[in-house]
Amino acid sequence: PNNIMISNRNEAMLSDFGLSQLVNEESRAAPEFGYHFHVPPEYFSLSTYDYNFTYDIYQAGLTIYRMCVGHDNFERERSAFSTIEQLRESIINGCYPLKEYPPHIHKKLITIVNKCIHVDPNERYQSVLDVLNDLSAISDGVLDWRLQMTKPTNGTCEWQKKSGDAILSIVFDAENSSTTGFRLYDDGRKRRATNLTISSGCTPTKLYRLLKDN
Repeated sequence: PNNIMISNRNEAMLSDFGLSQLVNEESRAAPEFGYHFHVPPEYFSLSTYDYNFTYDIYQAGLTIYRMCVGHDNFERERSAFSTIEQLRESIINGCYPLKEYPPHIHKKLITIVNKCIHVDPNERYQSVLDVLNDLSAISDGVLDWRLQMTKPTNGTCEWQKKSGDAILSIVFDAENSSTTGFRLYDDGRKRRATNLTISSGCTPTKLYRLLKDN
């Protein structure tokens, strides 16, 4: 992920191909090294010459997963392992990554990522083009909202997005199943937004719909 650079036009570009390898006539390659927290399960069971392009699809999917859950949440997942052996078993068993997504992540995007990081290479996407086509087919969603990455307190999470001269804020209280909405201004003013407020009975589905509709 550190090799993904963002241009001034907000284009994602890859840098540093020092560890990349050309595939042979059988579409196989033998990478010499791998970032431990991004290696797919077959890294531990197959010989290097048995890797194919689904190896890269797994790693790309895990990168998108990190974008979905956020850096802090991913770091909490990663830091749960004190030894390589623990990490190895969790990768092989499909317990890592946790696949626990915030409510604002589109269900279609979740399906795409989970397919990319499937334990069985044969159950993953078999073509990068298929991944791109499915991603491009997502025409709606709430990815313009940003989950604030401070650690939740008392079961609350907050989403924000820019809207005109203000920032919209939705605070979800899991304990009371409610949301509270605000409009935040640069001069410090804070106004209640009733259209972003659900007083009770707010499920993850209702929260997603609230984010989507605003």
